[in-house]
Amino acid sequence: MIVKECQRTNEKFTDADFNIENDWRRNCLTGLQIPTVPDANGTVGTVDAGSLRNALRTLMQSRVLGTNTSLSLDVSALQGALEDDSDSDDGQMYPATVHRVDYIFDNPSFLVDGYSSTDVQQGGNGDCWWVAAVATLCSMPELMEKVCVERDAECGVYGFVFYRDGEWISTVVDDNLYLW
Repeated sequence: MIVKECQRTNEKFTDADFNIENDWRRNCLTGLQIPTVPDANGTVGTVDAGSLRNALRTLMQSRVLGTNTSLSLDVSALQGALEDDSDSDDGQMYPATVHRVDYIFDNPSFLVDGYSSTDVQQGGNGDCWWVAAVATLCSMPELMEKVCVERDAECGVYGFVFYRDGEWISTVVDDNLYLW
């Protein structure tokens, strides 16, 4: 159905739920890194310096802790140390742009000479659990074919199914990639 619509409109597919091309607030980029829901231990993911600075400022201005902000942790000193960090650039590297696979590569191909676990390289994102799972899939081509159920390079659409919590979950993604 997606491919037919792309052909009808003569446009490539864009994943509306994960649209990195129009991700001005960086939700797609950072949403995968910082959990906003507490885990089983009640721990929420890391907080960037700007968010922490704003939270501390609000806490101090509310005077919930009284007028003396010098506790076992000097909140004023911590806030001052965080002032050096700019809100617009939190020290992280962000992609320069987003492009479609066929713009990046002259002759892109989803599959070249079969699947191999050596095709998968972690890079710098630190998601070794994901990379290990994909490498395992690549070592068994029949599994990869079971997971990547549909693809149409002309429309830039790829359909996957993942086994999660006892059931198969389907998802469709586009071929937009971040470029650094």
